[in-house]
Parts: sequence; C-alpha cells; structure tokens
Amino acid sequence: MKKIRQFLVRNFVLDYTFKLFGVQRNAPRASRIIYPLMAITGYFSATNPDYPTPTLFIWVLYALLATALFFGFIYFKISTVKWEELDEFQKFQYGSVKNDSLTKEQRKEWILINKKYTT
Repeated sequence: MKKIRQFLVRNFVLDYTFKLFGVQRNAPRASRIIYPLMAITGYFSATNPDYPTPTLFIWVLYALLATALFFGFIYFKISTVKWEELDEFQKFQYGSVKNDSLTKEQRKEWILINKKYTT
C-alpha cells in the first residue's frame, strides 16, 4: 500500500519543471497521465466503427481516465499529502504556499530548499 501511495504522490501532486527550448516550464504532474489518456480515449472514440456504442477497449480507457481523474483531483482532498512524502521540488512548492502551516523543522528544511531554487 505504501508503494502505491508513493507512486500517486510522485505522479499526481503539485507540478514538475522541465526545460523546453531553453525556457524553464512548470506543468501539473497529473497532466503526464491525464492528458495522454484523454487524447487516446478521444482518438479511439472518434475512430470507433460502432459509434455511438463503445467497444470494450474504449470502456477500459474510460475506466483508466476516470481513475486518473479521481487521483488527480479528488483523492488528495480526502487523504492529504504529508511533508515526508514529497520530493525536494514538491517541498519547495508546498512550503511556498503553506509556509504558515509548516512545523519548525519543516520550515528549516524549506528555507534550505528555497535557497537552492531561488538563487
């Protein structure tokens, strides 16, 4: 169960950064899963020869998309993420927004991380 939670936190919580054409960009982590699933589901739905009746494969895609949307938008409202579960960049983002709710130890760690990402 812990491995599943780690996977979910790593792939669905906050943003990740990447460089595109030399420019630093941010994107929601969940977009790596949700957007491709939407595109694939849309493609197969649009090219379905039995339209409007979905095939079994399209139903599977619907189920995967619904699961990804649940974990992307609902799950972490029910079961909030903990500081210890976050990676360094996620801690930087979380501390930037929720700085008042951090403990003294968490704030010390966040200050070191903040220096790394803002200098």
